[in-house]
Amino acid sequence: MVRSHTMRFISPGAAERLKVPNACTGCHADKSNAWAIDALRSWPEHSPWRVGEFF
Repeated sequence: MVRSHTMRFISPGAAERLKVPNACTGCHADKSNAWAIDALRSWPEHSPWRVGEFF
């Protein structure tokens, strides 16, 4: 038997629109979703999906 925990990534953009928590601001509790979106956009491997621009 294999046990697994599969969790869907909730982007900061989606979290802002849906008013739900996300991993970024869960750890960086002193920061906002806007901060998380800007931080992810600054990463060299920027992905619109990861930032939540498509949600």
